[in-house]
Amino acid sequence: MAVVLLVVGIAGPALAVKPPVGALVLAYAVGTTLYSYVLKSEVILDVMTIAGLFVLRVLAGAVAVGADASSYLLLCTGMVALFLGFTKRRQEATSELHSGTQTRPVLEHYSIPFLDQMVAMVTASTVISYAIYAVNSPNIGAKMLATLPPVIYGIFRYLYLIYDRKDTRSTDAILLEDYGMIGAAVTWVGLVVILLLIYD
Repeated sequence: MAVVLLVVGIAGPALAVKPPVGALVLAYAVGTTLYSYVLKSEVILDVMTIAGLFVLRVLAGAVAVGADASSYLLLCTGMVALFLGFTKRRQEATSELHSGTQTRPVLEHYSIPFLDQMVAMVTASTVISYAIYAVNSPNIGAKMLATLPPVIYGIFRYLYLIYDRKDTRSTDAILLEDYGMIGAAVTWVGLVVILLLIYD
Protein backbone atom coordinates (compact mmCIF):
# COMPACT_ATOMS: atom_id res chain seq x y z
CA MET A 1 0.00 0.00 0.00
CA ALA A 2 2.83 2.39 0.88
CA VAL A 3 4.52 1.77 -2.48
CA VAL A 4 1.25 2.33 -4.36
CA LEU A 5 0.56 5.56 -2.49
CA LEU A 6 4.12 6.74 -3.13
CA VAL A 7 3.80 6.13 -6.88
CA VAL A 8 0.42 7.86 -7.01
CA GLY A 9 1.71 10.73 -4.89
CA ILE A 10 4.60 11.34 -7.30
CA ALA A 11 2.89 10.54 -10.60
CA GLY A 12 -0.29 12.46 -9.71
CA PRO A 13 1.32 15.92 -9.49
CA ALA A 14 3.58 15.16 -12.45
CA LEU A 15 0.61 14.29 -14.70
CA ALA A 16 -2.11 16.52 -13.27
CA VAL A 17 0.00 19.63 -12.62
CA LYS A 18 3.52 19.73 -14.11
CA PRO A 19 6.33 17.16 -14.44
CA PRO A 20 8.76 19.29 -12.37
CA VAL A 21 6.29 19.18 -9.48
CA GLY A 22 6.47 15.38 -9.55
CA ALA A 23 10.27 15.59 -9.42
CA LEU A 24 10.10 17.93 -6.42
CA VAL A 25 7.63 15.62 -4.67
CA LEU A 26 10.04 12.75 -5.29
CA ALA A 27 12.92 14.80 -3.87
CA TYR A 28 10.77 15.58 -0.83
CA ALA A 29 9.96 11.89 -0.35
CA VAL A 30 13.65 10.98 -0.57
CA GLY A 31 14.58 13.74 1.87
CA THR A 32 11.89 12.73 4.34
CA THR A 33 12.95 9.09 4.16
CA LEU A 34 16.61 9.97 4.70
CA TYR A 35 15.64 12.13 7.66
CA SER A 36 13.46 9.43 9.23
CA TYR A 37 16.07 6.67 8.99
CA VAL A 38 19.45 8.45 9.08
CA LEU A 39 19.63 12.22 9.35
CA LYS A 40 17.40 12.77 12.37
CA SER A 41 20.23 11.34 14.48
CA GLU A 42 22.94 13.53 12.93
CA VAL A 43 23.72 16.71 14.82
CA ILE A 44 23.17 19.92 12.78
CA LEU A 45 22.17 17.92 9.69
CA ASP A 46 18.87 17.07 11.37
CA VAL A 47 17.81 20.72 11.49
CA MET A 48 19.32 21.53 8.09
CA THR A 49 17.35 18.69 6.52
CA ILE A 50 14.09 19.97 7.99
CA ALA A 51 14.88 23.45 6.66
CA GLY A 52 15.66 22.00 3.23
CA LEU A 53 12.32 20.20 3.18
CA PHE A 54 10.53 23.48 3.95
CA VAL A 55 12.30 25.11 1.01
CA LEU A 56 11.23 22.21 -1.22
CA ARG A 57 7.61 22.73 -0.20
CA VAL A 58 7.73 26.40 -1.14
CA LEU A 59 9.48 25.63 -4.43
CA ALA A 60 6.99 22.90 -5.34
CA GLY A 61 4.05 25.18 -4.55
CA ALA A 62 5.49 27.99 -6.65
CA VAL A 63 6.14 25.68 -9.60
CA ALA A 64 2.65 24.20 -9.32
CA VAL A 65 0.91 27.57 -9.64
CA GLY A 66 3.41 29.06 -12.08
CA ALA A 67 4.74 31.64 -9.60
CA ASP A 68 8.30 32.89 -9.43
CA ALA A 69 10.02 31.61 -6.30
CA SER A 70 12.85 34.12 -6.08
CA SER A 71 16.16 33.15 -4.56
CA TYR A 72 15.47 35.67 -1.81
CA LEU A 73 12.17 33.95 -0.95
CA LEU A 74 13.87 30.56 -0.77
CA LEU A 75 16.71 32.01 1.33
CA CYS A 76 14.26 33.63 3.73
CA THR A 77 12.24 30.39 3.98
CA GLY A 78 15.37 28.42 4.77
CA MET A 79 16.48 30.88 7.45
CA VAL A 80 13.06 30.92 9.13
CA ALA A 81 13.03 27.11 9.11
CA LEU A 82 16.51 26.99 10.65
CA PHE A 83 15.41 29.52 13.28
CA LEU A 84 12.37 27.45 14.23
CA GLY A 85 14.39 24.22 14.08
CA PHE A 86 17.18 25.32 16.41
CA THR A 87 14.82 27.05 18.85
CA LYS A 88 12.78 23.83 18.95
CA ARG A 89 15.91 21.81 19.69
CA ARG A 90 16.75 24.22 22.49
CA GLN A 91 13.28 23.80 23.97
CA GLU A 92 13.68 20.01 23.82
CA ALA A 93 17.19 20.07 25.29
CA THR A 94 16.08 22.33 28.15
CA SER A 95 13.09 20.10 28.83
CA GLU A 96 15.31 17.01 28.92
CA LEU A 97 17.76 18.73 31.24
CA HIS A 98 15.01 19.50 33.75
CA SER A 99 13.03 16.27 33.47
CA GLY A 100 15.94 13.84 33.19
CA THR A 101 14.21 11.94 30.38
CA GLN A 102 15.44 11.46 26.82
CA THR A 103 13.12 12.26 23.91
CA ARG A 104 15.48 12.49 20.91
CA PRO A 105 18.81 10.63 20.70
CA VAL A 106 20.35 13.51 18.74
CA LEU A 107 19.90 15.83 21.73
CA GLU A 108 22.84 14.20 23.50
CA HIS A 109 25.04 15.92 20.90
CA TYR A 110 23.53 19.36 21.50
CA SER A 111 24.59 21.48 24.45
CA ILE A 112 22.60 24.52 25.57
CA PRO A 113 25.51 26.96 24.92
CA PHE A 114 25.97 25.56 21.40
CA LEU A 115 22.25 25.85 20.67
CA ASP A 116 22.29 29.42 21.99
CA GLN A 117 25.04 30.23 19.49
CA MET A 118 23.07 28.64 16.66
CA VAL A 119 19.89 30.50 17.63
CA ALA A 120 21.76 33.82 17.76
CA MET A 121 23.26 33.21 14.33
CA VAL A 122 20.05 32.14 12.59
CA THR A 123 18.06 34.92 14.29
CA ALA A 124 20.31 37.56 12.74
CA SER A 125 20.31 35.72 9.41
CA THR A 126 16.52 35.46 9.41
CA VAL A 127 16.03 39.19 9.98
CA ILE A 128 18.60 40.10 7.33
CA SER A 129 17.24 37.64 4.76
CA TYR A 130 13.69 38.93 5.25
CA ALA A 131 14.92 42.51 4.86
CA ILE A 132 16.63 41.57 1.58
CA TYR A 133 13.50 39.74 0.42
CA ALA A 134 11.31 42.76 1.28
CA VAL A 135 13.61 45.25 -0.46
CA ASN A 136 13.44 43.15 -3.62
CA SER A 137 9.64 42.94 -3.72
CA PRO A 138 8.66 42.31 -7.38
CA ASN A 139 5.59 44.55 -7.08
CA ILE A 140 6.50 47.61 -5.03
CA GLY A 141 10.23 47.27 -4.42
CA ALA A 142 11.79 48.60 -1.23
CA LYS A 143 8.47 50.00 0.02
CA MET A 144 7.72 46.49 1.31
CA LEU A 145 10.46 47.07 3.88
CA ALA A 146 7.73 48.74 5.96
CA THR A 147 6.62 45.21 6.90
CA LEU A 148 9.91 44.53 8.69
CA PRO A 149 8.91 45.82 12.19
CA PRO A 150 6.18 43.20 12.84
CA VAL A 151 8.55 40.48 11.58
CA ILE A 152 11.25 41.60 13.99
CA TYR A 153 8.73 41.84 16.82
CA GLY A 154 7.41 38.33 16.06
CA ILE A 155 10.92 36.87 16.13
CA PHE A 156 11.84 38.68 19.35
CA ARG A 157 8.52 37.74 20.93
CA TYR A 158 9.15 34.08 20.09
CA LEU A 159 12.60 34.24 21.67
CA TYR A 160 11.16 35.99 24.72
CA LEU A 161 8.62 33.20 25.20
CA ILE A 162 11.07 30.31 24.98
CA TYR A 163 13.99 31.98 26.81
CA ASP A 164 12.46 34.28 29.41
CA ARG A 165 9.08 32.61 29.93
CA LYS A 166 10.41 29.07 29.44
CA ASP A 167 7.42 28.31 27.20
CA THR A 168 7.34 24.57 26.47
CA ARG A 169 4.42 24.59 24.04
CA SER A 170 4.92 23.33 20.50
CA THR A 171 5.90 25.79 17.78
CA ASP A 172 2.40 25.56 16.30
CA ALA A 173 0.80 26.34 19.66
CA ILE A 174 3.03 29.37 20.26
CA LEU A 175 2.38 30.76 16.79
CA LEU A 176 -1.38 30.19 16.89
CA GLU A 177 -2.22 30.87 20.54
CA ASP A 178 0.07 33.66 21.78
CA TYR A 179 -1.60 37.07 21.45
CA GLY A 180 1.71 38.75 20.62
CA MET A 181 2.47 36.36 17.75
CA ILE A 182 -1.08 36.66 16.43
CA GLY A 183 -0.87 40.45 16.63
CA ALA A 184 2.43 40.45 14.70
CA ALA A 185 0.94 38.23 11.99
CA VAL A 186 -2.23 40.33 11.65
CA THR A 187 -0.19 43.55 11.54
CA TRP A 188 2.08 42.09 8.85
CA VAL A 189 -0.85 40.99 6.68
CA GLY A 190 -2.53 44.38 7.14
CA LEU A 191 0.62 46.26 6.13
CA VAL A 192 1.13 44.08 3.06
CA VAL A 193 -2.45 44.64 1.89
CA ILE A 194 -2.25 48.40 2.48
CA LEU A 195 1.10 48.74 0.71
CA LEU A 196 -0.07 46.75 -2.29
CA LEU A 197 -3.30 48.76 -2.54
CA ILE A 198 -1.42 52.07 -2.38
CA TYR A 199 1.65 51.38 -4.51
CA ASP A 200 0.91 48.39 -6.78
